[in-house]
Amino acid sequence: MPPYAKWVGAGLALVLVTSGYFLRGKLGTHPAAPHAPVTLLIADFENKTGDSVFDGTLEPMLGVALEGAPFISLYNRGKHAKSLPNCSPELPCWMIGWVV
Repeated sequence: MPPYAKWVGAGLALVLVTSGYFLRGKLGTHPAAPHAPVTLLIADFENKTGDSVFDGTLEPMLGVALEGAPFISLYNRGKHAKSLPNCSPELPCWMIGWVV
């Protein structure tokens, strides 16, 4: 191997590192397109633990977590409770969350 091969290799490595540094903004990831707004209504969760401490605690926590996303807003369940369909044999309670 010729004596200048080390210097050629080091020069190529320097050119690659320098070009990578300056091109990282152009070749990197681009910001995602904004998501369309989504409005959700959180249904009741059935507490099957047998511990009454968990009654009515999951829905508010899930609502706070979901509203952390800027494109999600939640319906006020208290306001819309009268307009929700009631459970029936044709529309079981577990399906109401999908229909609304």
